[in-house]
Amino acid sequence: MKKTLWRLLFFGGILFLDVVTLLGQAVSVSTPSHSFGEIREGTKAHHVFYFINKGQTPLTIRDVRASCGCTIPEWTRKAIPVDSSGQIKVVFDSTGRPGPFSKSVVMTTSGGEEVFFGISGNVLPVSLQDKPRQGGFAFEYEKIDLGLVKDLEGVEVSFLVQNFGSKPIKIIGISSNGVPVNGIWETQAIFPQDLSRIRFRLTRSMGASQVRLEIPIIVETNDPDQPKKSLLITAEQEGNGK
Repeated sequence: MKKTLWRLLFFGGILFLDVVTLLGQAVSVSTPSHSFGEIREGTKAHHVFYFINKGQTPLTIRDVRASCGCTIPEWTRKAIPVDSSGQIKVVFDSTGRPGPFSKSVVMTTSGGEEVFFGISGNVLPVSLQDKPRQGGFAFEYEKIDLGLVKDLEGVEVSFLVQNFGSKPIKIIGISSNGVPVNGIWETQAIFPQDLSRIRFRLTRSMGASQVRLEIPIIVETNDPDQPKKSLLITAEQEGNGK
């Protein structure tokens, strides 16, 4: 029967966790938890956890699960040789999550072991009170200048909106020149005072062969005061038109 020994060590004011699996693969982790301290709402905070394969055979990460959809893990996909290190990168999206937080991430190895990691911190609330408003929404930006870009394909655009209306507002869709934009945004209604992040990637077709680009973005909502809201993205595309 496989057994796992968990050892808690306190040294120099830091708590260390050492995980040793008997009669099987072993994972050794020195700092299994990380505090981001205070971060501004809307920040995507990231941290990398490192571990060492102390077993007798190569180790593979079978799966990594986070306790919340706001926490996205990425991890080493290749087999990790004995006495070599692997890593898990954790990204926490603080948008719409003001206040203290504590999230866990569970790594399952090819040997069946489960290793726990944790992140914590305090999200300082952000207000777009003084930002431009379109109906009930305040926009972090109404114009985004990307500067000089080599290629529009895959360039990410990201900005915050906040509902200052009296009723929930739902984003129905986002388009540019009548063409739907693929991206990530809140599919549920955004309640009064709540923040939400809109994120999408540009495509080459948005810029055609122009050098100086002006890309209009329309955010369609169910806001009775102003259903369609606009944003302008500008950029200078390197090499085109020359």
